[in-house]
Amino acid sequence: MQQRQQRATRGDAGVPGAAAGGSRGGHSALHHAGAAELHGPARGLPHTRQDKGLSDDDLALLGTLGSVLLSLDTLHLTECSASAAGPNGVQRLAAGLGAGALPAMTYLGLSMHVSDAGASALAAALGRGAMPQLKKHALPNCGLSDTGLITLVPALWARPGLVFLNFARNQIGDRSLAALVAPPPPPPADARTPPIGVLSSLTTLNLDSTDVGCAALAAALNRDGLSALETLRIVGIPASLEYKQMLKICLERGAEKAAPW
Repeated sequence: MQQRQQRATRGDAGVPGAAAGGSRGGHSALHHAGAAELHGPARGLPHTRQDKGLSDDDLALLGTLGSVLLSLDTLHLTECSASAAGPNGVQRLAAGLGAGALPAMTYLGLSMHVSDAGASALAAALGRGAMPQLKKHALPNCGLSDTGLITLVPALWARPGLVFLNFARNQIGDRSLAALVAPPPPPPADARTPPIGVLSSLTTLNLDSTDVGCAALAAALNRDGLSALETLRIVGIPASLEYKQMLKICLERGAEKAAPW
C-alpha cells in the first residue's frame, strides 16, 4: 500500500530527493545555490557549471542546442548560476527549444528569475513538443504569479507522466491552483480513446495556498483527480489549520482507496 502523507518541512531545495540528501537515479547530485546542474546518463555523473554566471546569451545558446543534447536528462539552474542573466534569460532559453528538443529531459528546475513571461515561454516550448519525457518540474521562488501558472497549466496537463511539481514561495493564489487541479474538459465526441487523467501520475506537489486553494485540492483528491499523490508540502502557507487537517484526511482516505485489499 502506498503511503500518502502531508510532510512538514522547513527547507525546500526545489529538487526532488534533496531533502533526503541522497542521489537521484544513481547520479551524484549537487543541489546548492550557485550551480548549474546538468546530468548526462552516458557517464552517469552530473556535468556542473559552478559559479559561472550564465548570461542571457549562454541561456539562448543552451536553448538552440536542445536538438543535439540527446542524452541530457537533468537541468537545474539557480539564481547564482545564472547571475549574469537578465530578466529575459529564461524566455531566450525557452525560445530556442523546438519540437522534440531535449528528448531525454526528465527534470527541469529553475530557481531563478522566471516571471510570468518566462512561464509563458516555457509553456510555448512544451506546446511545441520540447521535453516530451518531462517528469519533474520545479519553479520555486521565481517570481511566478497566477497569470504565469495558469498559462502553464495546459502544457503541464499534456505531460501525463509528471510526478513532481514545485511552485513554492511564489505569489500564486487560489485561481491558478484551482486551474491546475480542475477536472479535465470533456473529450470530443469523436475521440477514439478516453482522455488520460489530468496529473494522474503526480506523486509530489509543493505549493503555497490559502483555505480556498486547499478546498480545491481537497475536491480534486475526493474525485481521484490526483490519484497518485503521496506527498503534499504545504508548510508555512496562509491556510488555516482546519483546512490543512482536511487535506491530510483526504490524503489518508486516498491511501485507503489505493490499498490492494
